[in-house]
Parts: sequence; C-alpha cells; structure tokens
Amino acid sequence: RKCIFQQTQKNNGQHLNVKRKSVSIIEKYLRDKSKHKDRDIATISFNLEFNSIYVQYQYGEGQITQSSRLFQKPTSIRKEDFDPKSVIEDIVYPYEGHLKTHEAYIMLRDLIEAEKEALHNVSKLEDDIIQMIGIRSQERTEFNLMIDSLDWDRNHGIRKLLQNENDKKLALSKRDKKTNTDNSLPYYVIIKRHFKQDKNALNVREKIIQHFRQNTKKRFIRTKELFITKQFKLQSMMKALETDCFKEAELKNKTLILCSLLKNELNTLMLKMERYNETRIERYNNLVLYLNSYPDFKTLLPLKLYH
Repeated sequence: RKCIFQQTQKNNGQHLNVKRKSVSIIEKYLRDKSKHKDRDIATISFNLEFNSIYVQYQYGEGQITQSSRLFQKPTSIRKEDFDPKSVIEDIVYPYEGHLKTHEAYIMLRDLIEAEKEALHNVSKLEDDIIQMIGIRSQERTEFNLMIDSLDWDRNHGIRKLLQNENDKKLALSKRDKKTNTDNSLPYYVIIKRHFKQDKNALNVREKIIQHFRQNTKKRFIRTKELFITKQFKLQSMMKALETDCFKEAELKNKTLILCSLLKNELNTLMLKMERYNETRIERYNNLVLYLNSYPDFKTLLPLKLYH
C-alpha cells in the first residue's frame, strides 16, 4: 500500500506530531491464478482529492493493455441515487463484459468500504509513527520519566460535548424528514392541520402562504448549493488536467469524460435555476386559486395572482 499525502510548506519550526491530509492511496495485489485476469484486481487507486476510485486488472499473456474501471463516488451511497454513468469501463473484449447496474453499485459500495478501511489503517500507522517519533524526541531532550494523571473531568466534559453534537444532528435529521413529509401533503390536509392549531382563517391562510415561500426558497438554495459543489469539483479536475499531473493516459482520458458529464449536469442545474422563477409563479397562482375557492376562506378578501 502506498499513500500520498498533501504537500506541506517546509520550515524549520514544523511539528512532527501534526497529521497530514491523505491525497491518494494506491493498493497493489499479487496475481491470483484461480481468477480470470479481467476479474483479478491488480491495483486500486483511491483518489481522495477528486473523489474517485480507479481499478486496474491483471495483464493477460502477450497483452499490452489492462482492463480498468473508473468510479466517481456519489454524495449518497443509496441504491436509488446511484448513477450508472458515473462508472467508466475499459474492458478488453471478449473476456469480460460491462457490469450491470446492480453489479456496478455493489462493486462501488464494496470499494467505498475498502477505502474507509485503507484510510483507517493509514491513519493508525501514522499515529504509531508519530508516537514513536515523539517518544524518541522526548528521550533525547528529557531524562526524567514523566507520568500525567488522567483528567477525568475534562474527558467527561468532552464526551458530553460530543453527545450534544450527536443529539443535535439526530434532531436536525428528524426535522428535515418531517419537513419533507409535510411538503408532499395535499393542500386540504395542510389546511385542516393548521385549523386544528388556530381557528382564525386569516392566520391560517398567512401561515400557508409563508410556508410555501419558505419551501420554494429552500428548494432553490439546495439546487444552487449543488451547482456550486459540482462546479468546484469540475474546476478542480480541469486544473489538475492543466497541470498535467496524470501520468497515465487512460486515467487522463477517463477524467476528461467525467469532466464532460459534470459539465452536462451543470448545464441542467443552470437551466433548472433559470426556470425556477417561472415555475414558482405558476405554483403560487395555483395555490392562490385553491385558497380563494376554499369554503373557509371565502369570507376573506381574495388573494391576487401574479402576472
């Protein structure tokens, strides 16, 4: 296993006990004669900077090319969110065909677990090395054995802070789930729910309008944040291509394909944001028409439509 760390600025005052950020991890495997060469993995490259996993298989007899697969890791590992286009396959025909969608998803899921294990092992090894360097450095500078007692109060405080953070995350997750459920309910169900809490028709109508505006605004913000994330990823990959840091031509070509896919996704998101205002006005007018025709709101002044 080979791990490449992020390059740090060299200076005389640099601390040896500071952990560095891993950029990529490369794992090499010996030939397994019990497997076909196009199913026997030779190397796995976990690129943590570009969020991709590159798998190369063993060479065949007299063969100058290798079968390979490039996986672009998704933000979510749920099966329904898996995009088959995020897998680029270079298979040497006729030995091995392309993966089916469920096979590609299972393989990606296993590779993500392997990446987590590799990161854990690298981090543990780095901790051991830092500890050895620290002990050796202390032995050279201090000749007295120093024993620090455990600070139970401080540890208890830290554990309590961590538990509070976990509780906050769980509460936010439950709230988001409840919000998504509420947003998918029909208008008449939402109106009845509000009338149980408040009998004033004007207040209920204002709450429904306010809820609609907040919901549509959040949807636009989520789309915009997704656009910014994908745009940053594309810019990072393009910058890496310009600096010519790809030594392998195959990996460079597949990265270019991923850049093209990301560009198409950005165009789709841009079009979605441009049409946002039109769809919002149309949905608002539909809501206004429904509220104006609702029996409990007919005594109020009718809401005006957007034109």
